[in-house]
Amino acid sequence: ARLSSEGKRAWLEVARLRRSARGQAADAPAGSVFELDTTWVEDEVDFLCALGEAINGVGGYFGTGEDSLEDCLAGGFGARPPFVLRWRQEPARAARPASSALDALLRVLLDADVRILGGEHG
Repeated sequence: ARLSSEGKRAWLEVARLRRSARGQAADAPAGSVFELDTTWVEDEVDFLCALGEAINGVGGYFGTGEDSLEDCLAGGFGARPPFVLRWRQEPARAARPASSALDALLRVLLDADVRILGGEHG
């Protein structure tokens, strides 16, 4: 949360490279519930960091953008729909202008049969 925007993008890249080095991951069972801490989510990069950690633990990876998120949702990255994201905290961005990039990521999740509980989407 304390990193600059560039630092967060670099963190996502490190998580992606770490994930690539490990090979394909087993997916959680269908219907699994993942706790998504959105306390510090203000944009799509923050969201992807939080999503990766919710699904795969600290330093976890689950996409760096729309296309890679869709790839992750196809399986082999820790979770495959249908699953549930339960927002533990109201997103920090709720008081800020909407981010079309973040909204696009949420649309990808919803279109893939991911149920989002809590926050402004539950």
